[in-house]
Amino acid sequence: MGVTVQLSNRYSPWRKIEYDDTSFWIKGRLHHRTALLDDAETARLFLDAFRKCRGGDLAPCLALLADLNGIFTIVADDGESVVCSTDPIRSIPLFFKTENGTLYISDDVHALHSFSPAWPDEEDCLEFLLSGYVTGQSTLLGDVGQLPAGTCMAYDRRTGEITMAPYFHFWCRKVPDRSEEELVAELDPICTAVFSRLLETTEAEGRHLVVPLSGGLDSRILVAMLGRLGAREVTCFTYGSRYNLESSISRRVAGVMGYPWHFIEYTPETWRDLDDSGDLDRYFRYAGNLACLPHVQDLPAVRALQERDLIPDNSVIVPGHGSDLLSGCKIPETYDPGLGFTAGEVDDHLINVHYSNVAWGNDPTVRRCAVDRIHAALAPLGEPSRRDEVNGADMIDYFDFHERQAKYILNSMRVYEFYGYEWRLPYWDLEFVSFFLQTPVQYRIGQRLYKRFARERLFSGEFSRLRQIECTTPFDSSALSRALTTLRRCRVPYDRISKMGLYSRWWRDLKPLLEDRFSDRLDVCPEYPAIRQVIGGRDAGLRGANIIGLLNIEYLVRQTGVCFLREAGLGEVGLEHPGKEEGGVEEGGRR
Repeated sequence: MGVTVQLSNRYSPWRKIEYDDTSFWIKGRLHHRTALLDDAETARLFLDAFRKCRGGDLAPCLALLADLNGIFTIVADDGESVVCSTDPIRSIPLFFKTENGTLYISDDVHALHSFSPAWPDEEDCLEFLLSGYVTGQSTLLGDVGQLPAGTCMAYDRRTGEITMAPYFHFWCRKVPDRSEEELVAELDPICTAVFSRLLETTEAEGRHLVVPLSGGLDSRILVAMLGRLGAREVTCFTYGSRYNLESSISRRVAGVMGYPWHFIEYTPETWRDLDDSGDLDRYFRYAGNLACLPHVQDLPAVRALQERDLIPDNSVIVPGHGSDLLSGCKIPETYDPGLGFTAGEVDDHLINVHYSNVAWGNDPTVRRCAVDRIHAALAPLGEPSRRDEVNGADMIDYFDFHERQAKYILNSMRVYEFYGYEWRLPYWDLEFVSFFLQTPVQYRIGQRLYKRFARERLFSGEFSRLRQIECTTPFDSSALSRALTTLRRCRVPYDRISKMGLYSRWWRDLKPLLEDRFSDRLDVCPEYPAIRQVIGGRDAGLRGANIIGLLNIEYLVRQTGVCFLREAGLGEVGLEHPGKEEGGVEEGGRR
C-alpha cells in the first residue's frame, strides 16, 4: 500500500529531518516534561515510541504524546508505517484521504481534493453555514478527513489499515478537596512556569513578542505576566473603528506596562483594499482548508503592522486565546452544579451558542443535523441517556474545546502565518490546562477563581494600576469597578447610534459590505435543498445572519460554489475547477 506525504506550507514551512532511516516532518515547539526539545531530540524520543506501535497498538505513542507540552504536529514515516499526531488543541491542522490504495497526508486540503474532485457534502455544508466549522473528522469534502485535536493516527503499509486514537480529552478530573484560597495560591507559580516557558522559546532566542491587546482580561493578564518576568521585547497592538472603547482601554494598559502600542483603524476602505489586493482570496484558500471559517478579524491589522514596519521581522505573535474557556466563561452563570443540565438542556444550549449564526427557525431538518453532530462530538462522554446530569458543564466545555476552539478560534493562527510570523499560545500550556481541569466547577462559574487571581495576586504592587483601568470583563467587585461597569452599560445605547461608533465592533464596516454584496444576488445550487431552505433562495436568510453567518456564506461562495452570486454564473467559482490555481503543495515523502 502506498503513502504520499505532501507537506510544504509556503507560509509556515515544515522542518523535515532524517533520523535512523525514518523521515520526520515537524512543526511547532515542545517540551518533554521540563526539557525544551530540538528537532533531533524530538525525533529520537518519538522514534522509540513509534517503533513499538506495530499491529495497530498505539499505546506507546499515546503515552509519549500525553507527556509532551507545547504546540506541534508530527508526521513520521519509516517505510513500513506512518504515524501522525496533532497537539491537544489541533493548533496545526492535518488532513488525509485514501484513494486507490494510497493514503495521502497533507496540510492543504485543496491538494487532496485535486486527486479526485468531489462536490461538498450537504450536511457538512449545513453545519458549516450555521457554526463556521465542521465537527469531528469531517471536512466539507466527504472523502477528505481531518485529524482531530489530541489524536494520533497510524497507517500500516502492509495491511492498509488505519488506526486512530485520542490521547487527550478535555474533561474535568476528580481532584482532592482544596479551598479557593489554596487554588489561587497554586495558580501563581503555575503561571510563572508557563510564561517562563514562553520566554524560553521567544525572547531568550532573540525574538520580539507582539501581543494583540484588547480591553478584556485575558490579554491584560498576559502582558502583566510578561512584565512580572521582566520581558522588554514586547509590542502591543489593537484595531477597530476610530475611538472605540476597547482600543482606549488597550492603550492605557500598554502605557502602564511601558510597552509600545499601535492602533490600526478599520474603515470600509480597509476591507475593500484587502479584497482588491487579492490577500483575502489567498488567505481564504490557505486558512479555511474546507474545514472551518478563516478568521478575518485580525487580518487587516497584521497586514498593516507588516506594511508599515511597526514590528520586527522576527516577531512572534502571542494572543490570549484559551484562558476564557479554561477559567469557566463558557459555563452559564446560572448553572447550578448541584442540579446540572439534562442531555436535552445541553443540546439546546449548544445549539443556541454554536449553531445560530444564521437564523433557521424551527426547521426539523436543521435541528436533527445539529443534534446528530452534537451527539457524535460528545460520544466519548457516553450515551446521552446515561450521562450524569452533573456533567452538564463538562459537556458544554468539551464541545467548545474540541470543536469551536480547535477548529475556529485556534485556526486564527493562520493569520499570523499568512504574513510570515510565528506565534505562541501560552494559555494552552499543558500545566495551565491541567490546573483548570482540576478546579471544581463552582470556582469556574463566572471565572470566579481566575478573576480573584488577577485581582489579588497579579494586579497588585507595581501593577496595581491595572486593577483601576476599566475592563470589558469586569473582575473587581469594588465600588469603582461597579461604577465603571454601570457607566459602560449606560453608554452602549448611545454608541449603537453614534456615527463615530464609540463602542463599535471590528465588523461595523464589513457587515454592510457583505449584506450589499449578497443583496438580491445570492443563490444556492439546487443540489443543496437544506442550504437553500435556510438561506431562502434570494436574500431572505441574510436578515437572520450575524457577521459570522455572513462570512460563512462568503466562504461557501468563494471556496465551494455551493452558494454563488448570480452574475458570476455557476461554475465560475469554487470547487468545480479544483486545479485552476497554480502553486499547489509539492510532493514529498515515500510511496
